[in-house]
Amino acid sequence: LETALDTLKDKKNIHIYLFSQGKKEDYSEFLKFNNLHFCLDMGAKESFLHMVYADALITSKSSFSYKPALLNRGIKFVPKDFWHGYPQNSDWIQLEEDGTIKNNAF
Repeated sequence: LETALDTLKDKKNIHIYLFSQGKKEDYSEFLKFNNLHFCLDMGAKESFLHMVYADALITSKSSFSYKPALLNRGIKFVPKDFWHGYPQNSDWIQLEEDGTIKNNAF
């Protein structure tokens, strides 16, 4: 998330939506970020659609975030070495395990 925020140009209008399950207390490390919106226990269809239409999407090593990323027209920050593989274009920014951009690709 920090790498994505550092990379994006329009830093004033960024809103962060965290899609997962559980309680806000489970994600205390994210509370330091401004404009954070928790989308916890949201339905699968609604979560999927939010990811498809995100301006920038950070995925995990999960088919559930990979599939909407394929439909998303924005920037995708994705973990390298995911078994699905990624399209080779500038919209897909691969990140190392420590969150840095792979080979300064951006």
